[in-house]
Amino acid sequence: DAQRNVTRADLALMNSGGVRADLAAGPVTFGALFAVMPFDNKVVVLELTGAQLREVLEAALRNGSPSAHVAGATVRYDPRRPAGERVREVRFTGGKKLEDGRRYRLAVNDFMLTGGDGFTMLADKPRVATAGQLIDVLELYARRLPPPIEPPAVGRFQRDE
Repeated sequence: DAQRNVTRADLALMNSGGVRADLAAGPVTFGALFAVMPFDNKVVVLELTGAQLREVLEAALRNGSPSAHVAGATVRYDPRRPAGERVREVRFTGGKKLEDGRRYRLAVNDFMLTGGDGFTMLADKPRVATAGQLIDVLELYARRLPPPIEPPAVGRFQRDE
């Protein structure tokens, strides 16, 4: 959510391995935020078509379950379908569906941009902006939120049964 909010991207995707801890209840300190995201990665905004964005979301589901966190949309998927065909529907916050021919802004970290965690399809996509380090983006977002900070919505990847 922090990456999407600070960059004003349509969607943000964060690899699960990049989130190292839960944010404990209580005062939010830089140290507590650093425990969540202790990496030196930068946040990058890419411009993708809807079809390319769908490919990225498919990569997040390549093992049949989400390997990333998504902000800005709900992704309905079917793990029983073959890899590359698992995403059934993407609906953005506000209700609009993903359109393959439309252009969208995606915020990711530069680890993913260089193919980390299997996101190799991002390497050659047009960069729109760089927003700074992950920890700084997270800290700015935390400062924008009214206390007490509530956890983000869960269930953004929704499994078809």
